Amino acid sequence: MPRKATLTQKMLATQVLKYLCVVEYVQLRAVNKRITLRTLFCMAALVLATSGYAQKLKVHLQGGIHASQVNTDNDSISTVGMLGGYNLGMDLRVGASGSWIYFQPGAHFYQARMRVNELNDLTDLSNYTDAELQVSQLKVPLNFGFYVTGTDGLLRVRASAGLVTSVVLDQSDDLRLSKAATEFSTFGVGVNAGLGIDFTVLTLDLRYEHGSTRMYQGGNANMNFISLTAGFVIPPSL
Repeated sequence: MPRKATLTQKMLATQVLKYLCVVEYVQLRAVNKRITLRTLFCMAALVLATSGYAQKLKVHLQGGIHASQVNTDNDSISTVGMLGGYNLGMDLRVGASGSWIYFQPGAHFYQARMRVNELNDLTDLSNYTDAELQVSQLKVPLNFGFYVTGTDGLLRVRASAGLVTSVVLDQSDDLRLSKAATEFSTFGVGVNAGLGIDFTVLTLDLRYEHGSTRMYQGGNANMNFISLTAGFVIPPSL
């Protein structure tokens, strides 16, 4: 018989979900947005947690590398290739004991790099500025996942998908570039999906994120990520 989660675990899961919902509400108020799909995700997760669904909690700590790419329709700004960065973070897996399905909120720090080419004169393609920018982001994913191979055994394959909110914490500037190429939007929303493996306490995850909102304040551009992370999960898969 699977062991029941302790009362402390249940209380911790509920408090974390409440905190994530408060963060969501503050962000929406800050950008004067109406209720969106990500808000509904958060509300649904909170209802599940407070209704006794949160019977089992796993903490997933991870870190790794990622590549990012910016897509833009601005004729004077382009990006070159995909540049690497690093990321650190934590996810919680909240679900009924023995269930294949779980809710997975998290918080991750991303240090992203991007190579920008900006034309100084649209009539002269050889007159451009080449620069590299760094952007630090806090990402708060709200995902739902399931164990593809079930919850028994030392090796478990996982799949998850959902929404992710991004907040720009810091960015580097280059005085050679215009504001259109350096003024990033503070908040962003995207969708993400990934596959992962648990082997007892060790984990390996591959994830793709597509930015759905514009990255620049004055232009239409979005940033996409593909990441590979390794970590460990507590309690382990036994």
